[in-house]
Amino acid sequence: SAPTEDKQAAVGLCFGLADERNHYRLEWSAVSMDGRSSARLVRQDGDLKELLGEFEIPWSDGIWHDVVIEIGSDSVAVHVDGYQETRVPLSGPIVGGIGLWLSGQVEAHFDNIHVQVSEK
Repeated sequence: SAPTEDKQAAVGLCFGLADERNHYRLEWSAVSMDGRSSARLVRQDGDLKELLGEFEIPWSDGIWHDVVIEIGSDSVAVHVDGYQETRVPLSGPIVGGIGLWLSGQVEAHFDNIHVQVSEK
């Protein structure tokens, strides 16, 4: 994502997507003018946004980053550029689609999106 002055701006990847109001989401704040970004793993259930995990991520504008969301039978792990940033437990299986998410005044570019099922 490009730098922005909109403090509410964020981008993300949705999974377990039933619709725009019911899904899981890895969202990260747009890169602020001082180059920092934070990420949140949330579950959107109607009007309720449940924070599952929050962490700082090493993010720089103009550099492509590798983001992996690994969904297991009992947890979700997030990896950024090869480093595991967080793992949160699940209360049940995640089913549904995937999607891209933008909020606020932000510009983002996504490329080389891969979805695969692993036998772990």
